[in-house]
Amino acid sequence: MDQRDMKTVILLDKSAKFVESCNETFDFQVREGPKQKKLQIEKSIWTWCLEGIFEMHRILSDVYPRGTVQLRIAVADYMGKMLDNKWKKSFITRKELGALVETIGVPSPFNTDLNPIGGLKMAIEALAVESPEQRDYNYDVRYNLNKRTLQNSEVVRFTKELKGHQPLPKIQNNGNLIIYTRYDSEKDMIELKKDLASLVVKTNAIANSATNKTFCPITSLRVFIVNYYAAGDKCKVKTHPLEEHAELPFLKFWVISRRAADMCNAIHSLLVAAFDLGSTTVTKIPMKEDNRGSTNYDVELFHSGKVHTTLKAAKMIDKSGQFGMNLPDKLISHILIANRGRIFIQEIDFIQKDLSKRRFIRKMIPKKRVRTPKYPLNINQLKLVYKQMELKIIAKNRNNDTITEQQKQKWKMLRNSDIQRRLRRITKNIPSYACDSFIFHKQVTPQLEPLVETVTKMELTQSEVEQCKKAILKLHHKRASKEFIVPRNTNIECSVEDLTDPEEQMRVAIVELAKHLAKYALYSVNHNLIYKTFVSTMGADKLLDVDLENDDEIDK
Repeated sequence: MDQRDMKTVILLDKSAKFVESCNETFDFQVREGPKQKKLQIEKSIWTWCLEGIFEMHRILSDVYPRGTVQLRIAVADYMGKMLDNKWKKSFITRKELGALVETIGVPSPFNTDLNPIGGLKMAIEALAVESPEQRDYNYDVRYNLNKRTLQNSEVVRFTKELKGHQPLPKIQNNGNLIIYTRYDSEKDMIELKKDLASLVVKTNAIANSATNKTFCPITSLRVFIVNYYAAGDKCKVKTHPLEEHAELPFLKFWVISRRAADMCNAIHSLLVAAFDLGSTTVTKIPMKEDNRGSTNYDVELFHSGKVHTTLKAAKMIDKSGQFGMNLPDKLISHILIANRGRIFIQEIDFIQKDLSKRRFIRKMIPKKRVRTPKYPLNINQLKLVYKQMELKIIAKNRNNDTITEQQKQKWKMLRNSDIQRRLRRITKNIPSYACDSFIFHKQVTPQLEPLVETVTKMELTQSEVEQCKKAILKLHHKRASKEFIVPRNTNIECSVEDLTDPEEQMRVAIVELAKHLAKYALYSVNHNLIYKTFVSTMGADKLLDVDLENDDEIDK
């Protein structure tokens, strides 16, 4: 069975009958210093239901540690609801499961007239929505031209049937529904099955309608009903394996009725039937406990059902085979002797890895690992630089052999004709981390525009030049009046050591702006004018010790 067919909805009933006690007490040991004290506790049926969910999750996590088994939880309250809003691509973690269960709350003893129909409807509708893996599978069936043409051809279908070939794939939506109930009579169980069949028929009718854009018809549904009863109760609900519905062959029911205290046995039987698992018991494992003698234990191991299928085909696990139905005690004893009395449990992954479903068949996809940098990167400045590094094809190839030597020299004299020179110019003086920059922080850049982003254009209009001059004069006025560029309480990590000092803010801004404008000073006459105006007005030539009349210093 593929894991896409194992998508499962678990339905919890919050009616009052689940709050009642299971009429049994259990020993609970508490250590008080060197001694242990035994306490007796009681559990409600509801507690056993929740423990069953976590036991189910534990085993599925062990057998399919990197699997894609889909699991969602529905609650039958006065208004049925799903605890999450969609199918995910990966198996739910134990932490996520705990967070979902925590939101359910405890059933109220006053919920005596609660009907589970609302929860059943939500669960069936959730199963009618395709999981990510089912969506990928069904996409090929619907839209792949070859499959669609062959599937719709009666001649090809009939020819394959005569030759005994397997039919072509059809749209599939298979799933499981696990329901916890507390019924005393077989009549109540029959009514539940009728209600479920009716809901499935109605949901499929909606899914097959022309206006439907949400649901996919359910092609196979297996309903697993776990019926609990308290100790001393008379329960007449019959346990039976998977049975087809009389009128709906794709609908099957499986029922197990057990005392609530036998939760583990019920859940283990459910897992084997619902999730294609096998169970192997290793017998007579000697273990020594503290202050006690050695005791032999039997350990039940769950694994993929394919293991038993393979071993049975090799005639290795029948009663007359080499190993018998269980591993013999002699084999275990030899393992213990070889390991000095210690037995080692090794995790074995029986699942198929996450494979590419399209082009690279059976090629393992590595996990994506993204290492977060220790300090925030200087993203804003890097984005601005990357936008300017776009390569464009010009109309005429200047390196063509037909160009004369004089034309080549004239072209090389153009200030931006050398792409390597321009690239080196605009990519220098770029700090890697945001804490080493000031003018490129989101709170600072708007205060300095258009001297930060606008000047990076290849050409500047006359109005943009005037705006830059006004910004320079405004900055000069702020320095004279000792105004802040950003408020003193701004919470940013930058190259300004003391944000509460306006002069320190201004000094760092002038130095960084001068270096920034120098990168674009050779773009055009207007760029050069803005650069020289800023440096002379703000006194940056003295801070940086540059000669405004020597353009070659810009590339140093």
